[in-house]
Amino acid sequence: MVDTPACTAHPDRAYPDLLGPDGFFLESPHAFPRPDPELTFKFTTMTPTPELVTSLCAGEQYAITLTFEDLSLALMSATEGVFEHATPGCPNRIDMGGSRRDHAAYSLVANYTASCNPTGPAFFRVTVAPIGYLAYWRTNNLTIEVDTDCMAPECANIKPEPVVISSPPPPAVKPSPKKSKKSPPPPHKKLKLKKSPPPRRPPPPKKGKQGKKATATRRMT
Repeated sequence: MVDTPACTAHPDRAYPDLLGPDGFFLESPHAFPRPDPELTFKFTTMTPTPELVTSLCAGEQYAITLTFEDLSLALMSATEGVFEHATPGCPNRIDMGGSRRDHAAYSLVANYTASCNPTGPAFFRVTVAPIGYLAYWRTNNLTIEVDTDCMAPECANIKPEPVVISSPPPPAVKPSPKKSKKSPPPPHKKLKLKKSPPPRRPPPPKKGKQGKKATATRRMT
């Protein structure tokens, strides 16, 4: 199968190694898929008076009819909405006829509900397998608008899925350089002040000769 999500994958080549239910090789009964523009989709409303539509209303139900020239089975997928009786695990994929030859028909119908929260137009793809040897796979696709202005009332209680916006990671914080530990300053030494000696008193004046004369004079008088 093609390397796409399993729910929208379709045959994209011949499968010569395909085994039948009895264990024998089917020798690629449908060969390589071929585009067929005459293979058309018909969308009608599921109302008491069905109407053919060319666009879909979000949340509304529709019947999709495929018509074939030969007895055929079909595989259909959509990018939006869900099918009734869808493939288990794939609500947007349906095996019309259940891959059983006794369910092959000239016309197959799938019931489909459009998405209440469409992300854009719905893309449908179909691969038809006619019954018979060397009956080639036929493929076609269709893109159809999904309008939210005519949304079904059932969509009112369905909230759109929140869009998660991832915020950019915070900038890396560079580690600050380690500060070198400074050794504490040495304690101040107390200076011992030397006591200066008391000032010397000037010596008393020396007595000269005049003093002796004055003393002698006093004595004579």
